[in-house]
Amino acid sequence: MATHRGHGGPHDAATPGDVLCAALACCHELTIRMVANMMGLELTLLEVEVEGDIDLRGSLGVPAVPVGFLRMRTHTRVRVRNGGQSEIDKLMAVSQQCCVVGKTLSAGVIIEHELAT
Repeated sequence: MATHRGHGGPHDAATPGDVLCAALACCHELTIRMVANMMGLELTLLEVEVEGDIDLRGSLGVPAVPVGFLRMRTHTRVRVRNGGQSEIDKLMAVSQQCCVVGKTLSAGVIIEHELAT
């Protein structure tokens, strides 16, 4: 794990933010594959990319700057052999409702911190 360039690190490996984007991309893609299978759709193309907006000043303790991603976006390219646009639209709608990481991020989650000394 690397420290982001904006925090003075080398950013020569994945940062925690990169890993979060990757988790969303992975879950979104796998969910699309599962839903397509349930719908009987044969995928001929599936590409998912995720990007996010973050103001690093928040994680540096700058007052009034939120900590964390301000917005995340998925960019998905999908084609199916045996369906049209209406099937693709349904595939995407159902997949977005079933993506565990996406639903967790959009709803928020309570995190409990425990300290062991």
